[in-house]
Amino acid sequence: MQRLAPGARVVKGIPPFAEFLHSAEPTIDGEPVGVFVCGDDAAAKRVVANLMSSLPATVTDAGPLENARYVEPAMMLLVRLACGQGLGPRLSLSFRRG
Repeated sequence: MQRLAPGARVVKGIPPFAEFLHSAEPTIDGEPVGVFVCGDDAAAKRVVANLMSSLPATVTDAGPLENARYVEPAMMLLVRLACGQGLGPRLSLSFRRG
């Protein structure tokens, strides 16, 4: 495979709706919104995760960059629920383990 940007470190960080970024209350019921980070470089992923956690957000490491293809449709579901079904942008997906 030919690389277009040799040495580049690519991380996919999928943020919450923009409303959260500009809101006086950037949480849902006091809980930070969930965000997902995918990437193949652990150090680069930490940088992005730290940036996103300052939103505030609960960051889930969703694994390698190839997993972004699974996270993106989940985020599209949020867009459809928010806009297509009129639920509004104060929505979030979160990953919980018990």
